[in-house]
Amino acid sequence: MSLIKKNVTIDYLFLIFLLIVPLSIFAGKLFGIVTNAQTGKPISLVSITVKQSEIVFRTAATDSLGKFSMDTIAPGSYSVVFSKDAYEPQTISDVYVSGLAEKRLDVE
Repeated sequence: MSLIKKNVTIDYLFLIFLLIVPLSIFAGKLFGIVTNAQTGKPISLVSITVKQSEIVFRTAATDSLGKFSMDTIAPGSYSVVFSKDAYEPQTISDVYVSGLAEKRLDVE
């Protein structure tokens, strides 16, 4: 590998590092529990989608206790969609995630 290619590769990796590190340092967290509104029991395998202007940023699913957690969410305002077969999808709009903060979303 030539010296020029090595320098370009190192510069490229350094740029990626500069873009990723601030996101992980100043990112927030979304977490919560999804339960059945009628029975109060947790619902497993609910799909959770975090969107901003129809662009999907993160996805996750609830565990067997209905819990979910998503780290490294960049600060901003999002719509969070909860969906599962046999249930009506539920969207929570204007969910604001701030840097280094944890935002709890419990859904029935």
